[in-house]
Amino acid sequence: MKTILLALAALTISALAEGTPEEAAQIQLEAMRAADWKKFTATMHPTAMTRFHGLMVQAAEAATASDNPAAKRAMDQVFGGISAAKIKSMKAEAFFEMFMKNFAAGNPGLLDHYRKSEVKFIGHVVAGDSTFVVSTITRAVGENTVKAGNTGAFLKDGDVWKSELSGELEILAAGMIVQFTKK
Repeated sequence: MKTILLALAALTISALAEGTPEEAAQIQLEAMRAADWKKFTATMHPTAMTRFHGLMVQAAEAATASDNPAAKRAMDQVFGGISAAKIKSMKAEAFFEMFMKNFAAGNPGLLDHYRKSEVKFIGHVVAGDSTFVVSTITRAVGENTVKAGNTGAFLKDGDVWKSELSGELEILAAGMIVQFTKK
């Protein structure tokens, strides 16, 4: 029995290691829908989390130094009220998981959107070092059905496909830096 379990575990690990970018995107989608931020974070490429952490440290430092009333709200909503120094000292993975949890709590429509949408993965396109997974998202909005195309960038981390940082998250971080930096 132990041998069977070990063989099954090895097969599962092997299947993940040889998976497609579309399978990685599906795993990430399921983690998002379940609000499983530990699993969602595990789908992210380490360089993406490091980059995001660095940007958000800058945003937190700018918000901390700012006299803009929105800066305090951002520190509470986006960072859970922790200091810029604490954010800087966190590991990128722990920060990303905390951020996603806080962001989802502050934007309940985000999870609702993914839970109520039908996502079909069409395939992927290789462009330089990145591989872009192409999908369609279909959702009923009132009496209408809205369908949109979507792409997500993935890189290999060893033998496993991992997600790059979305443009939306980079824009969020960069926007906070600009908004709260004293001029």
